[in-house]
Amino acid sequence: RSLAASKVAEESAEVLDAVPGSEHQVEEAADVLFHLFALLARDGVDPLRALDVLAQREGLPPRWLRNDE
Repeated sequence: RSLAASKVAEESAEVLDAVPGSEHQVEEAADVLFHLFALLARDGVDPLRALDVLAQREGLPPRWLRNDE
């Protein structure tokens, strides 16, 4: 777990160090998401559940209850 956690921390620091609004900042944010989702998957959690939590906080149903077709 320490390697996965250190990658999340490392990439998070790179987001904060990047020029605000830059493409580099966006790329580093994508790296944070990748490593965070990989950590969740490794721990047996569907990474998309984190997105469901965000949706629910905004009053939206989780993805499996939506009819997006």
